[in-house]
Amino acid sequence: MALAEMHVNEAVPILIDMINDNKNVGNRGTMLYALEKLDCREYLPLFVEIMCTGGGGEVSWMSYLLIEKYLDDLSDSEMNNIKNALYKYRSILSEKYSAEYNEHPFGERQFLNRTLEQIEE
Repeated sequence: MALAEMHVNEAVPILIDMINDNKNVGNRGTMLYALEKLDCREYLPLFVEIMCTGGGGEVSWMSYLLIEKYLDDLSDSEMNNIKNALYKYRSILSEKYSAEYNEHPFGERQFLNRTLEQIEE
């Protein structure tokens, strides 16, 4: 994490590999946080996936913040890809969870809906 604090962008692929490693599931939020000050735009589709499937809480929150960081700078094509992925995950989450779960303030669906609201403004 020291490389992230020093804004060493070469750390991004290493952190992404660590995030994707199932051995690190309990530390994903910390690793996502480490990406906050680095250039990780190319991984936006991964952050959308993690935000929507990561179990909510810190992992979804940090993924949401990473997505939000780049929303104003996306091309129309990138924005459409993100939007389509969000709609796909919204459908999946609607089928997967009860309404009570989806209303949890730190649930995946809440972050998904916040992101869609920002895109559609």
